[in-house]
Amino acid sequence: SAGDVYITGTFSGGSANYGGPTLSSTAYKAIFIGKYSGADGSARWARAIGTTNSNVGYGIATDPSTGNVVITGQFMGSADFGSGTVLGGASGGSTMFLAGYDSLGNNLWTRSWGGDYSNSQDCGMAVTFSADGQLGWTGRMTSSADFGTGVLANCFAASFSISGNSAPQALWAKNTTGGQLTGQGIAFDNQGYLSSVGYFYNNPDFGGVVVTGAGATPTFFGVQYTK
Repeated sequence: SAGDVYITGTFSGGSANYGGPTLSSTAYKAIFIGKYSGADGSARWARAIGTTNSNVGYGIATDPSTGNVVITGQFMGSADFGSGTVLGGASGGSTMFLAGYDSLGNNLWTRSWGGDYSNSQDCGMAVTFSADGQLGWTGRMTSSADFGTGVLANCFAASFSISGNSAPQALWAKNTTGGQLTGQGIAFDNQGYLSSVGYFYNNPDFGGVVVTGAGATPTFFGVQYTK
């Protein structure tokens, strides 16, 4: 709301500098979060996340109700998001996460799911907020996970309520069957409907609507859910 800019991503090599203090991590790949002035691009602050293996930040969004920021992505092994070590799933597998920070970069909460087996590729890809502060999330699950509405697997879109500095609580979550999918983008419209886009293989069922793909060639999809 102040017009500043947040970014997230990953760096390797042990250290990186994004215009502020030099960030360092013992992880092979570490997540970074950076905040910059919208007026002149100067760095406000930056944080590094990740203690072991490979960690990636894929999506970031700000809560219009509080100014807090939420990131999503994946980590392997364990990661410290700012409030202590969070353990992932099975060795060699990726665990997906949501993590919240205040406008000064202090970790407020972290939630993680998946990583059930050694080659799992669970990952949060995109996160968004509605005008009234509802949280939307999408990504990929090769394990299974319960966000609070029942166990799901495969591509997902989920909606959460979030209040103040507290962790989000799931309102609903939808997944697909019959195909391999990855949700890569997500947004609310002005009616509060949630749309997700990404790609799939084979012939997935989006909850009663079966879509025919191109087999081994990835096919684009867009799907919309009511509140």
